[in-house]
Amino acid sequence: MRRISTLCSVWVAAVMLNASPASATTPPTNGSGGKITTTVNADKSVSGKVLSSEDGAALPGVSVVVKGTATGTNTDADGNFKLTVKDGSAVLVFSAVGFEKKEITVGNNSVFNITLGVDQKTLNEVVVVGY
Repeated sequence: MRRISTLCSVWVAAVMLNASPASATTPPTNGSGGKITTTVNADKSVSGKVLSSEDGAALPGVSVVVKGTATGTNTDADGNFKLTVKDGSAVLVFSAVGFEKKEITVGNNSVFNITLGVDQKTLNEVVVVGY
């Protein structure tokens, strides 16, 4: 009866961790030390700073979005950002008015220093109106 109870506990733990029961380890036996190991994919925190390629100044208000999702943020007044992604395959898209868009794959990195170049095409389309 104890073995069935332990097996049910492992299955419940696997379901709670969003894993299939088949991927859970078998219940501990006498002499195994009672160790159960389960691998869980955790979200990854990434952060960094966005600078202008012209003068190295921090760029506030840059949009930082995980490509293909609605997850994103904007850089603060000092050009800093912090975001959570699912894994290293995520692609961050950096964009701001007047600057070229840049896409970066997260990979094994967790801190990024991004420089955005001025987009000469959009600067020609700016209209200044004085009152």
